[in-house]
Amino acid sequence: MDAEKPNFIAGSLKNDVDKKTAVKVWDLLEKFANYGFNKSHAAAYAILSYQTAWLKANYPVEFMAAVMNCDIQLTEKLTVYKQEITDLGLELRSPCINHSNPYFSVFEGKIFYALGALKNVGIGAVEQVVNIRLSTGPFLDIFDFARRIDLRKVGKRPLEMLIRSGAFDCLNKNRKFLFKSIEQIVSYSGAVFDESASGQCNLFGSGMESIPQPKLNMVEDWIFTDKLSEEFQSIGFYLSGHPIDEYLPYLTKEKIAIFSSLKKNSQEISPLINIVGVVSGKQERQSSKGNRFAFVQFSDPGGIFEVTVFSEVLERNRDLFEIGEIIILLCEVKLESEQIKLLLKGVQPI
Repeated sequence: MDAEKPNFIAGSLKNDVDKKTAVKVWDLLEKFANYGFNKSHAAAYAILSYQTAWLKANYPVEFMAAVMNCDIQLTEKLTVYKQEITDLGLELRSPCINHSNPYFSVFEGKIFYALGALKNVGIGAVEQVVNIRLSTGPFLDIFDFARRIDLRKVGKRPLEMLIRSGAFDCLNKNRKFLFKSIEQIVSYSGAVFDESASGQCNLFGSGMESIPQPKLNMVEDWIFTDKLSEEFQSIGFYLSGHPIDEYLPYLTKEKIAIFSSLKKNSQEISPLINIVGVVSGKQERQSSKGNRFAFVQFSDPGGIFEVTVFSEVLERNRDLFEIGEIIILLCEVKLESEQIKLLLKGVQPI
């Protein structure tokens, strides 16, 4: 570094930088030299950065699927990746028992959600399901699924999460009907496999055919918002739709903004705006003066965003900051390094 200082000062003067400024900048560089990375370390990271940037630019679908597989059990990271996928204009398909794999996969330019990424669904359980599907063909209906998979080994909780996520929509779109019928379907599956294991069969066919399908009680499906709420419990974020979708005409009429659309026109934002969001998380903190404040996370049809809430607004509206609540936010907007920062001034339920 000492040997380079005369060259740096001379070069600075040559480029119309005064000596005082040049020395000041050099002093900063000299401090960094005490802990700066060596060339081999910097070069290795530069190559890795270049390779991943090239992959994302040229193979964005495969790249995002691979990134999600790296963090397949971390819902918070998957939520961020889902927003990135949306921003890139890519398509993330809902989990499907006949198309999805245990891990995130790519087919015809689309990313299929991983069955193993669902909450309380183990990779091992769905690997067995997918292997049977690949070897003997797609499942035809829920009873065909029960005859080919011993659902007792899968477990009730994973089945609930698969139904909530929409993974069985290809077999029956009525999620509530399937959810309410789990006990009967599992019992039917168990009876089929028990008889098959006994080696017995009736006069008219195989043991599997001799067990009559149970008569299931038909119920009306969950309404749109309930279906999304159940889906959220399984996936950790809204995938097939968003609770705000049904309010869009009202929001347009009342000129209530969507945060994801604000990002595209950040230079034209008013300093005080009304926006809508669904509460997805909250972290409370205490200031040095003892006042409570919070960072509240929200979602909308285009992604996620965060709002800072100071003590007065927080205490006055604490009951509204429950997960899943749809609320209208009056926010003060600031642009910092081209990033939109939101400070909550007022709030009301939609």
